[in-house]
Amino acid sequence: MAKAEKLELGPARATRKYCAQSSTQETALFQAMAAVSTYSIEAKTFTLKDDLNRVLAVFINTTK
Repeated sequence: MAKAEKLELGPARATRKYCAQSSTQETALFQAMAAVSTYSIEAKTFTLKDDLNRVLAVFINTTK
């Protein structure tokens, strides 16, 4: 496992054209991104965490 590294993200951008479900998911993702302070990478998993080490989002590479 890669050790946790500091991460700072800039403002997110999005369009106003979307369906209701996408809007809810997009809002949740943007809120999580605003709180990210560290990340870790293990195999094909990219994990974003806040300053209290709580997991905010996990991305898994499913490509071969």
